[in-house]
Amino acid sequence: AAEHAERRAGAYKDPRAGAVFRCNNLRYLANACVDDGGLRAALPADLMEELWRRDSAAVQQLLQDLWVAPLQQLSGAHVSATHLNDTALNQKERRGIKGALAGFNAALEALLAAQADWRIENAELRREVADASVKF
Repeated sequence: AAEHAERRAGAYKDPRAGAVFRCNNLRYLANACVDDGGLRAALPADLMEELWRRDSAAVQQLLQDLWVAPLQQLSGAHVSATHLNDTALNQKERRGIKGALAGFNAALEALLAAQADWRIENAELRREVADASVKF
């Protein structure tokens, strides 16, 4: 079932939506195995560990898929150490920083627009992704 969720996630045009699908389904499977006492007893411990490992990896991949594009925009903003002592930036440096921030804002707006169609069903997973996004 976990392999099926992985394959289906790859079918999405937007890999971020696929990552949300993967997270939702892996968390559902893991919780179903934990909640069903008979199923939990029938499954080998290493299989459960693998399912939770995949769940954790899916959340980390989701965070990376969400935040890489906006954060890459900031990688072009470089300010030399001499400017940390209240030295004024020159015009080229100001344009570079302004461009990096504008790129970040545009990528963040695109991310927010795409997220309007996504839904993370599990409240615990929703909280986990939100908390991890803040730390990311």
